[in-house]
Amino acid sequence: MISLFKRHKALAALAASALVLAGCTHDDSSVLLSEGDVTLRLTLETGLAPADSRAQAPDDYEKPSGEFEQINTLRVIIVRHLDVDPATGMPLEGDAAKDAEVEYNKLVMTSPETGMPLRDNLEFKVHDNETKLIYLIANEEALPSPISDGVSTSTAYLDGLERGHKFNAAIFNGWAASMTGNFPVADGNMFAHSRAVPLTEFFKVEVTRNSPGRTDSDNSIREGEAQSVHLFLTRAVAKVSFNVKVDDSYKASGSNITGIRFSGFNWTEYVFPHCATYSPDKVAEDFPDYNADGTVKQTQRYITSFKSYQRTQQGGCSYDITGLNIPVAKGTNTVVGPFYFPESCFESTGTFNVQVQLDGNNEWLSGTPTATNILTIGGFPAVARNTHLKYTLTFGAAGMSWQAIEAPYNSVFLDPWFGL
Repeated sequence: MISLFKRHKALAALAASALVLAGCTHDDSSVLLSEGDVTLRLTLETGLAPADSRAQAPDDYEKPSGEFEQINTLRVIIVRHLDVDPATGMPLEGDAAKDAEVEYNKLVMTSPETGMPLRDNLEFKVHDNETKLIYLIANEEALPSPISDGVSTSTAYLDGLERGHKFNAAIFNGWAASMTGNFPVADGNMFAHSRAVPLTEFFKVEVTRNSPGRTDSDNSIREGEAQSVHLFLTRAVAKVSFNVKVDDSYKASGSNITGIRFSGFNWTEYVFPHCATYSPDKVAEDFPDYNADGTVKQTQRYITSFKSYQRTQQGGCSYDITGLNIPVAKGTNTVVGPFYFPESCFESTGTFNVQVQLDGNNEWLSGTPTATNILTIGGFPAVARNTHLKYTLTFGAAGMSWQAIEAPYNSVFLDPWFGL
């Protein structure tokens, strides 16, 4: 039996259900594949992430922000005979993956309140003693189709990945999504016209049989051959927010901030993490750590390096958040955002920057950056997916300054249990 569990701190663990294998007759969703096949069961258990987050601690996670960061759908794609490049961690392409084929592909509707599957027990038949890649895609409706070959939506393309058909990893490796518009206060962000932001990941999993003598009628041996794996999902966006503060040393008055300009980000990003490294490492772990109440301890995992999509313009993109009316007066403490944008990494000279517009004038004021906490890759600043870039804009006696803090917000965890 193979089980996958998505766990958070808030809910107690669900009791594992006993699985009784059927006889020799199966429908297409549970075809008996071969001698030694196994059953995979995906069970989701959800709860709320920790409610508090210290802005100064870059490895401290935040809870999801509103319905836009919740899970509405989850697709599980299991691919046989597909490995990853040990140098990049990316799925192999071409001749090295010529035997890769779709073993299972299932889209699951979930409750937006809990993330739990609706009317689905998520059982799969898979071959054992093989290397597999498990792709996870949540909220796929927000993504564009990975090909422009007459397929209008991502769901139409993904639904076409039928069981037993060849799988082309190069399409998933190169799949990209782009910004679609500006950052108006009302609804502006990447995937602004979607129900929720997408979450994606892929994992290499070795499904092995430890006791070749096991028979389908021998439940005790089957249960004794368990192999557990711990997976997670990563939100496929970065987000930015701006905290405007005016301290007591600021002497001017009567002005209002009518716009904030954010610049330096990429216009496009890869849908799946690309050549990404994590701390701790992204691995299919044996056993997660548990709290005393039976819930899974949430790992504070964040991306330390990645390959960004090629920039379309030197220095990155710049967008204006307009329609603001924030008084610049003593005691002001206003948060604007969050807004969502592609993960971004400079590959040459450049940096992220913020400016403000006062009273609707055409002149934009640049603040002096103070100490920052920004990811660097190859000596250049970067903002990874699944992180929250927080700018504090301070007005004081010396004018305006800003400080940036890049803090990961919570991943969504899947705790799979593989039993042979």
